[in-house]
Amino acid sequence: MIARSGIQALVAAISTALLADRITAFPIDALEVRNNDQQPAFYGAASQGNAPLYSVRGQHGAVSSEVDVCSNIGAQLLQQGGSAVDSIIGTALCVGSIASYHSGLGGGGHALLRSPVTDDANTNHKRSNDNDARSKKANYIHVDFREVFPAAATEDMYSSNPVKNASLYGGLAVGVPGEPKAWWDLHQKYGKLAWSEVFQPAIELNRRGFKVTTELAKALNTTTYPFLCSDPRWSQFYCPDGKLAQLNDTIKKERFAQTLELIAEQGIDPFYYGEIAADIVDTITNNTVLKGIMTRDDLANYTVQFRNPRNVTLRDGKYRLYGTVAPSSGSVVLSTLQTVDQFNADGEEDLSNVNVSTHRFIEANKFSYGQRTNYGDPAFVKNVSRLEGEYLDLSFSQTNKAKINDSRTFNTSYYIPDNKATNVMSDHGTSAITVVDADGMAISLTTTINTFWGSQLMTEHGFPLNDELDDASSPGQTNFFGYLPTPANYIRPGKRPLSSISAVIAEDACTGELKLSLSSAGGSRIITAVTQVAYDVLFKGQNAQAALAEPRWHDQLSPNSTTLESPAPQVPGFVGFSNQTAAFLASVGHNVSWTAIGSSTAQAVQRFRNGTLLAATEVRQLAAKGAAF
Repeated sequence: MIARSGIQALVAAISTALLADRITAFPIDALEVRNNDQQPAFYGAASQGNAPLYSVRGQHGAVSSEVDVCSNIGAQLLQQGGSAVDSIIGTALCVGSIASYHSGLGGGGHALLRSPVTDDANTNHKRSNDNDARSKKANYIHVDFREVFPAAATEDMYSSNPVKNASLYGGLAVGVPGEPKAWWDLHQKYGKLAWSEVFQPAIELNRRGFKVTTELAKALNTTTYPFLCSDPRWSQFYCPDGKLAQLNDTIKKERFAQTLELIAEQGIDPFYYGEIAADIVDTITNNTVLKGIMTRDDLANYTVQFRNPRNVTLRDGKYRLYGTVAPSSGSVVLSTLQTVDQFNADGEEDLSNVNVSTHRFIEANKFSYGQRTNYGDPAFVKNVSRLEGEYLDLSFSQTNKAKINDSRTFNTSYYIPDNKATNVMSDHGTSAITVVDADGMAISLTTTINTFWGSQLMTEHGFPLNDELDDASSPGQTNFFGYLPTPANYIRPGKRPLSSISAVIAEDACTGELKLSLSSAGGSRIITAVTQVAYDVLFKGQNAQAALAEPRWHDQLSPNSTTLESPAPQVPGFVGFSNQTAAFLASVGHNVSWTAIGSSTAQAVQRFRNGTLLAATEVRQLAAKGAAF
């Protein structure tokens, strides 16, 4: 195991590289190089000094995230003997530092964990045959660390509030954060490195500073956020000289580094019971936007929920795909893929006919979104778990497939199980990470504080607070995205709002061998992004990096809109949907429009039959690159 000084040397080298503007865009032709054995030395943010030259392929571990430096930190933790959980915590702390406009300690999310079952015989076998080490039976756990409503929440807390956008800005928008508690609970059971050791890279990164990435620059500049320069808590980071930070400027977060040090040394007690908890409540209560209702007791009472994920078998029994359950949306992905898979089961599939196969895919997705209107927190919504099981029954998918007409679409109510027209809730601003380690443990997660910069409240301890409570429904009131409410998602004290997060993991249905770990960011587009990448890998046989470079469509049933990604000259080699496909979809009834790339951003790790791991990353994020060894 590498000593702690090894971590410090790594982060020092990474920081030096960041300050030298080494975050590099990876065009499609470079990404394709990732998929062969002649992968050149990594030339991104960690290419100088003593930092390891990570490839995107390896046999022992792989990390995919939206920032190359964070993937390197995750890989280094694996190389030191850490587990996938150690790695993903360190990676997430890094992402939450650099990309704190959409994730971090003040938020929450969902994760899918694959934990191999081992015994003495399996352990001995693993030592003699590393390829088989990942072929053992595994347990799957859905880790729900979604934010919850404070105990004083009421169903009409927004609909009867005279303040506009009370669910988005200010203290009333903040849900009880779950991310630190998830890291603690997971590390207690699955961590191999010391808790403090996992935090060290992010501490050093914030203290030494990092460059503004392309995505961070967009978040700082594409929309007017006056508080970034007018509020001292924000301006210290993002407007230190009275001028908003720009691409390649250096950001240092000493205040946040001290917070991470405190948690590294004392665990999560300061966050949920001590000085950080007091700061969170004070920030929510005493701000110039809107006073909130969260108390110290709300923080102290927060618990992570460990749920049983669902799974479906696809491609004539070849793959078993696991997904997170309500109040996340993994079951929506599973349902879509199982429905569209019935065209293969019935001998009607023709993947070469892009027009028809895309239409069928979108229609199957609409049925799944219709099912989602009945989803909510199972602790509060009766029969949610039963409904998920029914919707994933093979006969239900077969019925949905039979309702798909190759020459037309239908009105909204046609796709909803109870045939009641409604609208679909959405969330926004998320971060996806996936990690696989040498033992076959895999974890796929999406973490978020919701809209960019969350509630627009920054704690004294240096992290933004979420505005996740806007994801819930209020009677008679649309949310930020213009969607009407769904009763299953009405506000209740302690309830978790419905989320689009859809983490999935695929394995060989016969051997149990890990095949794919996948997650995405992008609000309501998470669902369709994950569905399409999984489809391209499992159905079309593409490698994960090629799948991530495919153009994406999005249709969430309501509003009635099918968007197609257009060509992107800024990403060489990226080809959007053809005008021919767009015209065909419009001719059969889809309300087609074009959109620029980047609304969804996915990350994946794929394992090949020979044991090689591919850390595939999103071409739509210019700072993204995986790390494997």
